[in-house]
Amino acid sequence: MAGYAPQANVRLLYPRVMLTDVDAHLKIINTALISHMKPDQSNSEKLTYENQHMNGKTRLICPHCNTINQLPNARLGDNPTCAQCKNPLMQGSPTAVNSESLSRHIQHTTVPVLVDFWAPWCGPCKSFAPIYVNFARKAEPNLRLLKIDTEANQVAAGKFTIRSIPTLVLFNEGKEVARISGALSEVQLGQWVEQQLNG
Repeated sequence: MAGYAPQANVRLLYPRVMLTDVDAHLKIINTALISHMKPDQSNSEKLTYENQHMNGKTRLICPHCNTINQLPNARLGDNPTCAQCKNPLMQGSPTAVNSESLSRHIQHTTVPVLVDFWAPWCGPCKSFAPIYVNFARKAEPNLRLLKIDTEANQVAAGKFTIRSIPTLVLFNEGKEVARISGALSEVQLGQWVEQQLNG
């Protein structure tokens, strides 16, 4: 089955820059995700849009019970908990999912979703794992990071046409934005995500 067609839906207000600092990339990423502004908007339109966004809602899937939670955008940084199971919605680490919960996260999460397709026997996957964990700790709550074992979830691997691992796939608004295969450094990961969300 063919994967989703790549689409870029989030853009920054300023030109793409090449950075070597992970925190600098994350600052740019978070600015893009918080604003969701288009570069051709007037100042008044940008201010109105930003106010609407900050007063809007975000949907997140609970990593513990898979309940869809909707909360004000302003509460994202307040360590929100699930309305159903009362566990934290943010773990500071990637959420392990299966084929079913992966689809649920992609379809219902309103912040961009980054998925690591990996396997236990894969050496590069193992070396990349701590880098991905550290990146998740810094990128939340404006980016949801997931990981899925392709050996145990071959349906998902087939659905998204995963031909090599590790493969990272970035989704936004339920659609694939981009993908990349191979183990990355944390700087490379931050740069890649920033470039994709920068359009």
